[in-house]
Amino acid sequence: MFLAGGFVLGEAWILCGRAVSENMGAVEKTGRFVIAGVAVAVVVAIVAVLVLMSGNELSNWFSDQFGSPLSAEKYRKRQRERIEERKGKNRQGRFWPFFLSRICGITMMICGLTLIGGIIGAGRATFERNVCEREVTLGLDGEITTITGRVRSVTEKENGWELILDACELENSELDYAGKLDHENYENHVKKRRLLRRILVKINQETEPGFGSGQKTDSEIESGEVFSCGNQVCVTGICYAFDKPRAPGEFDYCTYYRSKKLTYRMIASSVEVRDRRCDWILEALRKISLRASANLERIAGAQDAGILRAVLLGDRTDLPEEVRTLYQENGIAHILALSGLHLSLVSLAVYGLLRKLGVGFGFSAMIAGVVLTGYAWMSGSSASVIRALVMTLCGFGASYLGRTYDRRSALGLAGMILMWDSPYLLTQAGVQLSFGAILGIGLFEEKNGNAGGEESHDTSANAFYAGIGMHAVTFPIVLWHFFQFPLYGIFLNLLIVPFAGILVGSAVTGLVLAEVSVGAGRFAAGGARMLLRWYEWCCRIGARFPGSHLIFGRPRFWQIGVYYGALAGILLFRKWETKPEKREKPEKQVRHEKHEMPGVWLVVALSFLLLPLPHRGLDVTFLDVGQGDGICIRADSSVILVDGGSSDEKNLGKNRLVPFIKSSGIRRIDSVIVSHGDSDHISGLVWLFQEEEDIGIRQLILPKAGQADEAYQTLIEQADRRGCRVIWMERGDRIEIGKLRIQCLYPQGEDEGAENRRNLEEMAEKALADRNEQSLVLRVEYGKFAMLLTGDMSEAGEAALLECENTGSAENRAGSAENASEVSGENGLEGIFLLKSAHHGSRFSNSEEWLDAVNPQITVISYGKDNRYGHPHEETIERLRERKIKVIGTGQDGSVFFHTDGEKVSWRCWSYGYGH
Repeated sequence: MFLAGGFVLGEAWILCGRAVSENMGAVEKTGRFVIAGVAVAVVVAIVAVLVLMSGNELSNWFSDQFGSPLSAEKYRKRQRERIEERKGKNRQGRFWPFFLSRICGITMMICGLTLIGGIIGAGRATFERNVCEREVTLGLDGEITTITGRVRSVTEKENGWELILDACELENSELDYAGKLDHENYENHVKKRRLLRRILVKINQETEPGFGSGQKTDSEIESGEVFSCGNQVCVTGICYAFDKPRAPGEFDYCTYYRSKKLTYRMIASSVEVRDRRCDWILEALRKISLRASANLERIAGAQDAGILRAVLLGDRTDLPEEVRTLYQENGIAHILALSGLHLSLVSLAVYGLLRKLGVGFGFSAMIAGVVLTGYAWMSGSSASVIRALVMTLCGFGASYLGRTYDRRSALGLAGMILMWDSPYLLTQAGVQLSFGAILGIGLFEEKNGNAGGEESHDTSANAFYAGIGMHAVTFPIVLWHFFQFPLYGIFLNLLIVPFAGILVGSAVTGLVLAEVSVGAGRFAAGGARMLLRWYEWCCRIGARFPGSHLIFGRPRFWQIGVYYGALAGILLFRKWETKPEKREKPEKQVRHEKHEMPGVWLVVALSFLLLPLPHRGLDVTFLDVGQGDGICIRADSSVILVDGGSSDEKNLGKNRLVPFIKSSGIRRIDSVIVSHGDSDHISGLVWLFQEEEDIGIRQLILPKAGQADEAYQTLIEQADRRGCRVIWMERGDRIEIGKLRIQCLYPQGEDEGAENRRNLEEMAEKALADRNEQSLVLRVEYGKFAMLLTGDMSEAGEAALLECENTGSAENRAGSAENASEVSGENGLEGIFLLKSAHHGSRFSNSEEWLDAVNPQITVISYGKDNRYGHPHEETIERLRERKIKVIGTGQDGSVFFHTDGEKVSWRCWSYGYGH
């Protein structure tokens, strides 16, 4: 267990430590020196332990671990003898030397195994990272490439196929040659860099496959058997690298696919099957899976079949998105994943049947292991399935050898096998939750055993403590990946998990009977369908209770460390309280039982350690939303969202905007301000208002210049549905919350001076013709810090605002003579530290006169990488450089974060470190 723990820590140091240093600005060298110092300290501790170690204790430990197996009676007798020996040493005054020698022995074992595992894990992770980086340096992103490889898996989609190719070779190397290498080194360079481990290929139905040697028959093509596992395929198409996250909370597709050993995906334009020889084992398992999938649809209907495919076959292709979200939000998403439950049912069926037929332990275990391995491979070989498979095989081995099965050791072995094969699995939520849940169940169930190792027969208590343990260990993992916690999840699991075996059994019975009679299969699968209705009803009822989804945000690393440290302390204390020598005395046993529930409540109270920390100062985040705008302003306890849309990110609200809000621990938004109604400023906000009920919104602020524009109608309707106030903003309006002040400088309103008012009708007509003319210009102040947000303001709007500020009276700038003195500087454009570049850096905005008047120190340009508009224009960048204004672009640098206390300002970018 400790060897596996060290292995995981070593891989985490290499993989996660580098990600933190790249994304959060940490200094990697400092972290490495700290780890090196810890390693030296561990070596010193081991040397000290060797000096103080008691040989008797060491021999006892080795005897327990590697000696001949003992019966339960002999084991209890030996434990009683050791207890009496310790009591005798205590009476003779030799307790402390004995105690220190025991502690030193345990310390030596833990430190030694952890250090060895850490060195091995760090080496394996370093090798994997280097392989991935080598594949990245091939430079295939966006290039037309021809690749040949063996088909590892085939998935049929509605509009084509999805293949994973193994041992790929790049057939054309022009992309490496062009401008990168001289002719002499070309051949050697290609030989070194021509291999790609795997690639994901998507083939549309319109792409008709060609066939080389070994033609497929017409019947095979008509039946849809175009590709088989093991075929050699040559594909040509455009390769794309998987996207890295561009904002906090966004899903990391790059790391996810690296855990599957994939660096690129390809959209194929032509396909040729060069060798139709197939791997008959993989192909047979795939056909069994396809047959079972078709039978499920016949006996359960389309929607329920999609759920049952996920439960039985690990295929989530047809899983309804609504069901997946419903299960995940209520904490029962594990029902949709293959796990130890499914393998245990299969193993009980096969192993138990063979044993009843009189087959020996060894042969029964071997046959059951083969069946389980085939089932695991057929279901996709997910990490949770492999973990359950390894642990089940360990159980078979323990039974055959007559040894005691240790769940935590089996769990550690499964972890080492998985992480050795693919170190990036360590970063995946499913893997962490799978191992964390089993570890939690194993740690907490020990409190129901007694001194002799006898298990408690109180099923309800076992289920309760297992649930508490599972949630206690996985709680920080859930918050890190999903940012919210289903408050009633543990109670829903008590209502749902006991029926999981019936669900699986009913569905499997229906599958078997469907081969004989579809009607019989439907009847048998009726129980599974009824249970799915029961699951859905429980989730919907639970979602109606207040606080069903508590948004905590992503906790800090030190919070997670303190949480697990406190949890370990509680578990060690409870273990000490339940030692055999303490439980021999009846009065202490009664006292232990009396304090069971307070211990549970203490574990529950640990959740408060992960609450969001109080926010101080002003934080401004310019989200990388692609080609669009999205700005979050947090001032102390207030949150204001300015715009949130994109023209190239289709699911901006779901995939980037809401994850950022939840990861920041934001439960309520005080104001949503829309600069104007273009889709690249409101598309994500529409989704936020329509779909996300967990985040409260108090008011919606729209530009008064666009009051007649129908583009805002959807937002207004959704705001009314949610009970939000709708406010139309114009020049002179302001928001004041504590030290935060937001003042609207443009467009001008109906109460402007006579000279400005005569142009108001003309401006209104322009605003309806071009929404950019509706753009709100906002001055944001916090102490001495000031920034200017300009929306998509045009050059004409810049000139109009300059005229207003230069020639207008104090009443025009502040709205009234009484508060004119509250505006910083002589006009609203003075003292600006940070400017949000208008219209994504367009050359038709950001004029020289405008930049001279505002004169910011930093300009942030929000644009999409490789956008079709050419933003930001080189002319705009040149104007900024001439004035020595620092330029930060979200397309290149990712999301940008500013923090100030009103005096000092610090900033950092998602792609690199800090600035001041």
